[in-house]
Amino acid sequence: MEVGDKWIKSLKVVLSINTKMGILPCCLSSSTTNIDIYPVEEITTPFSEYHRADTMVPVSPSRFVRENKYLFKDDYKIEKTLGSGTYGVVYKAIRKATGEKRAIKKIKRMNKDKGFEGKLVHEIDILKHLDHPNIIKIYEFYTTEKEFYVVSEYISGGELFDEIAQRRYFSEADAAFIMRQLLAAISYCHSKNVVHRDLKPENILIDSVEGNKVTVKIIDFGTALIVPQDRVISKKVGSIYYVAPEILKGNYTSKCDIWSLGVIMYILLVGRPPFNGSSNSSIMSAILTGVFEFPSPLADNISADAKGLIRKMLTYNPEERITASEAYNHPWVQNYAPIEIEPSQALETLHNLKGFNGKAKLQKAAMMFIVTHLMTKQERDKLNEIFLALDKNADGKITYSEFVEGYSQFLGSNFFDNKEAEEVLEEQKLDKNKEIKYSDFLIAAANKTKLLTLKNIKQAFDLFDVNKSGYILPSDVEMILGPGKELDEAVWNKIIDELDTNGDGKVSYEEFESQMMKYLD
Repeated sequence: MEVGDKWIKSLKVVLSINTKMGILPCCLSSSTTNIDIYPVEEITTPFSEYHRADTMVPVSPSRFVRENKYLFKDDYKIEKTLGSGTYGVVYKAIRKATGEKRAIKKIKRMNKDKGFEGKLVHEIDILKHLDHPNIIKIYEFYTTEKEFYVVSEYISGGELFDEIAQRRYFSEADAAFIMRQLLAAISYCHSKNVVHRDLKPENILIDSVEGNKVTVKIIDFGTALIVPQDRVISKKVGSIYYVAPEILKGNYTSKCDIWSLGVIMYILLVGRPPFNGSSNSSIMSAILTGVFEFPSPLADNISADAKGLIRKMLTYNPEERITASEAYNHPWVQNYAPIEIEPSQALETLHNLKGFNGKAKLQKAAMMFIVTHLMTKQERDKLNEIFLALDKNADGKITYSEFVEGYSQFLGSNFFDNKEAEEVLEEQKLDKNKEIKYSDFLIAAANKTKLLTLKNIKQAFDLFDVNKSGYILPSDVEMILGPGKELDEAVWNKIIDELDTNGDGKVSYEEFESQMMKYLD
């Protein structure tokens, strides 16, 4: 089926006009193509208001997204400019210490617009706490008197919008592969009380393309909110074509994201938006009716399951609309985009899981930094497949039952009758009350021989040696793991004691390296 050329061309004209006006969508997107139908309200609710740490001293990826108050060029070499607008510039850069590619967004500090700066800080706060393979990752940010510099992963494939325009049609299998990833990411966001509110192909970047299968990541959380799922939101914000009718009415919940994903799925399969018009007002009028159709001949070959899922996602009454988790487990998604895991890959991961336990707090924190900042994309992608296959309800966590069910599918139904499986579950402390989060899974399932190079161990030591004394001190650990915590000094001393083999109250590089190498035992 062919993409609606008229729609593509008309939208690009609108986008071109907005680009000339210098509109930038968010702190991390290199695109200059956002069309807000209404301005965004000031957002100040911190992520921690809705999420309390599971432990006294949490070890999570967010702990390593640091604010640096020195020049970013001390750490990065700029390769080229990727895009620019009124508020900033996006660069492709190389981290000098590791050679890793990164995207850096330079944003002007608006002295007269404190609301703009507040939204930027809010977006950073949301993104540093989101930990999912299909959501863009940020690594650190720099602040100077005049600018912010936000460092994120470098995604080279461009926008999904351009892929739609170029490809001209998507098979149901290819569309389902994309939708599975988007639904998994949004199901995870909603489980964290995060509502995106501006899902559209321009805010979905292509991470890789293998054959016709497109791997994607969601970006631009500049209009995202952190709210309980049952709370009603009133401020009107979004992008034309994708905005839900209840947003236009000023009375909506997280279900608005499902509507936007339904529009994206419709476009992937039909080649044009379900609600169209010659102007913004006519498009909004069409959305407010909620009436759409599957036109012939464009939709003649689309399966009944696909049409049924679209109808559930574009159900006018949001209370009756399907959830992200329910959509993820819909027969169309599961049948057209199954995750197939090679038994050898599953066995290797299981072996790594079997040989791992959490060990000391500082060791685990160092491993968290290594897997989130230094693990190669190739290694991470392999583990992502396993994680997503195990996470049956797409909430970004693996439960006991999901682990057993998944590995039984990978390796046979009798596999969990043996002692080895019991040992894995015991070492991971994975019982009916325990869950494994994404980055914790990466730590446990990674190939430690590939991950724990001397170079990576030194990088991790340097991170914790905050004061560059040549030792890791209790005060250093507190600065990395302690923000937002009011804990007794004894807590940080105890963490040091776990690796302090000579009892001098601090950890040398030699002690640190020796203890990290125990992961290879």
